[in-house]
Amino acid sequence: MSSKAKDITTARNARRRELTGTLRQRTSVVDRLLAVHATPDPLAQEPPPEPEGSRPKLRRYREE
Repeated sequence: MSSKAKDITTARNARRRELTGTLRQRTSVVDRLLAVHATPDPLAQEPPPEPEGSRPKLRRYREE
């Protein structure tokens, strides 16, 4: 491999490492911002459990 090819490869690898580091930093910043501004979705929450021994709201008949 010639000296120019080695220099180009070295420069490309250095640039790739630099860009990877930048992307990691930006990803962490975005994750933190999303966590700060996240609001709980009221539809995603489970309804409270029903107390045991409560009667069902729908009445059933023996003939069913």
